[in-house]
Amino acid sequence: MKRVAEELDFPELLSRINEIEGIQRIRFTTSHPQDLSEGLIQAFSWLDKLCEHIHLPFQSGSDRVLKRMHRGYTRASYLEKVDRLKGVCPSIAITGDVIVGFPERRKKISKRRCP
Repeated sequence: MKRVAEELDFPELLSRINEIEGIQRIRFTTSHPQDLSEGLIQAFSWLDKLCEHIHLPFQSGSDRVLKRMHRGYTRASYLEKVDRLKGVCPSIAITGDVIVGFPERRKKISKRRCP
């Protein structure tokens, strides 16, 4: 009899890993802002083995540029996710890659690249 693999979302997978005896810490690398779900944000409040750290890169502080780059998030939605993370896990460390430069980007827009 073939066993069909159960489909899990990422927070559910982390929850299953959290239950494994012998694993002391869980850390993952680079979460794309558009993939940072409410479930994953909440996981930082209840998974005791999940390290209080997330790597969350960003590319621009300009919604216009983000849209042209097809990033799937806005400056405001990125900052809201950061606020939500801090709300459920006040001591969370947030790191990220800052990617600058995009063809046809104007000087005025470049000044808003950092949230």
